[in-house]
Amino acid sequence: MKNKNWTSRAPGNLFLLGEHSVVYNRKALLTSIGKYTKAEANERNDEKIHVKSKGYGEIDTTLKELEKIEYEDHEDYENEMDPIKDLLRKYKQEKGLKTGLNIEISSDIPKESGGMSSSTAVLSSVLRILNKVNEENMMGKEYFKFLLPIQVKIHGGAASGSEIMSSTLGGYNTVRKTDEGVKYENISPEKLHIVIGDTGIEAKTSETVSYVKRGWENHEEPYEEAFDEIEKIVEEGERAIERRNKEKLGKSMNKNQEKLRILGVSHPKLESLISASLNAGALGAKLSGGGKGGIMIALTEEKNQEDVAKAIERKRGRTITTEIGVRGAKTY
Repeated sequence: MKNKNWTSRAPGNLFLLGEHSVVYNRKALLTSIGKYTKAEANERNDEKIHVKSKGYGEIDTTLKELEKIEYEDHEDYENEMDPIKDLLRKYKQEKGLKTGLNIEISSDIPKESGGMSSSTAVLSSVLRILNKVNEENMMGKEYFKFLLPIQVKIHGGAASGSEIMSSTLGGYNTVRKTDEGVKYENISPEKLHIVIGDTGIEAKTSETVSYVKRGWENHEEPYEEAFDEIEKIVEEGERAIERRNKEKLGKSMNKNQEKLRILGVSHPKLESLISASLNAGALGAKLSGGGKGGIMIALTEEKNQEDVAKAIERKRGRTITTEIGVRGAKTY
């Protein structure tokens, strides 16, 4: 009998509005981007699990060995492949996995980039494969519940898990984490054009999330007020997308960036790229993700997307021109 084969892909994501405040149970607005992680798998005739990810490493284990692995917290993740191994372990323990697999992971999300939720895209694409192998129909909130503990470890002990919903559903998603779980709404109007500017400065999300947390612990009241203000901006952006008002969405992005500066998570290089993009005609621009480096995003009209990209490049930022609001994870 011929061994079965499966392929899945999941898009990366961007925070359009509401990063950081989403960790404190405020609403955030995310979007899927036209850059993907793909997982290709084939069934084995034994119990071995082999995972290969170009640029990151390999996993060689067995179904029995997976049951013995323990990852209690983020400090147990020693390399970039450990979250995938943790996903395999969790799936084996909770859902069962009866066959060995070869899995090869590839991505057109740049390895050196931050803020595009590459880790979420990897986890989502591999989870789609495992569900297909097991003939499980896990989507939406089930995906969130399953992947959130791994995301929390990746990000150093605190994470909203918002990107999980965006990568799974695609389009535009408002997400709010609550004590009862995650509340989300999927908005799927037209695709929009965007330029991503990479500062080239590495900034780990786990460190910036911890930075904001320390500020919140020391000055809870003003931080809570700032998070409330950011949520109002998120709701403005949500209405702008529903009404297909790109100009209004761009203004919301600019207002959100002002609040992120106050929280202390911007960076001179981010500000340089943001300023250059706005001067070149971008509708709005802000950092996206953890900040203190990483990436910024600029919303553009299709006709001036390249002009904005060139302006960012003149400030020594690496650029990606793409669409947002694309389709979510799928298996084929």
